[in-house]
Amino acid sequence: MNKYLLTLIFLLLTQSYSAHSASTMRCGSQLIKIEDDKNTIIKKCGSPLKKEFIEREWHYKGDPKKLSKPLQYRLKQGLKLYYTVEQWTYGKPGGFYKHLIFNDSGILQEINTGKRY
Repeated sequence: MNKYLLTLIFLLLTQSYSAHSASTMRCGSQLIKIEDDKNTIIKKCGSPLKKEFIEREWHYKGDPKKLSKPLQYRLKQGLKLYYTVEQWTYGKPGGFYKHLIFNDSGILQEINTGKRY
């Protein structure tokens, strides 16, 4: 993979799908942050309420000639492209849900606030 495509993938994985995102989250007296790994988060926050894999639509706005031939073909055909992320959900009664999004390496990429618990 070339450097441009790796940068693109990183940006896609780190872009937020929620208007309410943060770079840290408090678990009791502990603080977790973007780029923490799953083990660190489990030690500080315990097990999540829910673990799931969610699909996100991939939007590409760059030069298609910089993509691989199969991706160029799919874009020309108007086919939607998706990628999968792992999401953990935490929350306490009376508070808001927190959704943690991890990359393929198990590193925290996003912290989003959802609906009330």
